[in-house]
Amino acid sequence: MGLKKLTLSLPYRAWIEKAIADLGLSILPITVEYADAQAVLPNHHRDPFDRLLVAQAQIEGVPVVSADVTLDSYGITRIW
Repeated sequence: MGLKKLTLSLPYRAWIEKAIADLGLSILPITVEYADAQAVLPNHHRDPFDRLLVAQAQIEGVPVVSADVTLDSYGITRIW
């Protein structure tokens, strides 16, 4: 059902696969290194998945795509 925040032009699976191919993206797996890094992050954000994204962004040096301004307190690059 989802949160209905984004209207997609295709069913989700087809849309995400097309977006990944069109943008030439790589999918990063969740690693123990990311999990370890998120465990020591300051508690600016309580959502463990968002903290995992922050840790991944810090380690990989990539931006996070999110509308959540709370993530800015981690000093990462946030797009959206």
